[in-house]
Amino acid sequence: THITQALKVVKDSDACLSLFRWARRQSWYLPNDECYAMLFDGLNQNRDFDGIQLLFDEMVGDSNNNGISSFTAYNRVIQYLAKAEKLEVSFCCFKKVQDSGCKIDVQTYNSLITLFLNKGLPYKAFEIYGSMEAAGCLLDGSTYELMIPSLAKSGRLDAAFKLFQEMKERNFRPGFNVFSSLVDSMGKAGRLDTSMKVYMEMQGYGLRSSATMYASLIESYVKAGKLDAALRLWDEMKKAGFRPNFGLYTLIVESHAKSGKLDIAMSIFNDMEK
Repeated sequence: THITQALKVVKDSDACLSLFRWARRQSWYLPNDECYAMLFDGLNQNRDFDGIQLLFDEMVGDSNNNGISSFTAYNRVIQYLAKAEKLEVSFCCFKKVQDSGCKIDVQTYNSLITLFLNKGLPYKAFEIYGSMEAAGCLLDGSTYELMIPSLAKSGRLDAAFKLFQEMKERNFRPGFNVFSSLVDSMGKAGRLDTSMKVYMEMQGYGLRSSATMYASLIESYVKAGKLDAALRLWDEMKKAGFRPNFGLYTLIVESHAKSGKLDIAMSIFNDMEK
């Protein structure tokens, strides 16, 4: 405890490490979680990620030899490395912590999932999510917000929808991105009833549609040959103050013309001319 108190007083990261390494060589001293967490905080503030790695390996050795629990420090290391976008190192540390049998918290899982999604590696994000499920770690609001759009965009619609239902059952409020990804993906997959159900539900949460969401829904209904529904959404879009782009005008005009509804096609074409 004396060493921990001293580390709180000494502000210099290098001095803290020197004191800590001296203490570790003494037979009476056993490092603890709080002490490691403070050292990692200091190294992170200095953006000394090599130092973090070195100390992490020492800590793993200590845990194995002395059986000390380093829950806070372990999780903090992975979060710091993930936020610094140290892809391979953070994943390597994550694996070491997993192998040690130490519990990984939801913020750590989220930071890794975010990192892999931002780096365009959704399959790695899904792997982390799989580990999270296997470990029985409860998802929080952020996990749902990260995973539902990713699963939907990758075509895993049933998994995305299952998480969406679970999110609401656990009283987390879905954000616009969750609704938007499900409306878009379900529509593109031809699952129009589900797409519309999610869209209506979104409005029930007091969220407004965007121009992109209207365009996506209209395209899905046109492709399915449901022109009346597409036209209702078209009118709703314009009432909401959004002006359809040229591509959407063309789609609506051509689809109505091809199905013999020439008066509607002409009316929309004239509107486009304005």
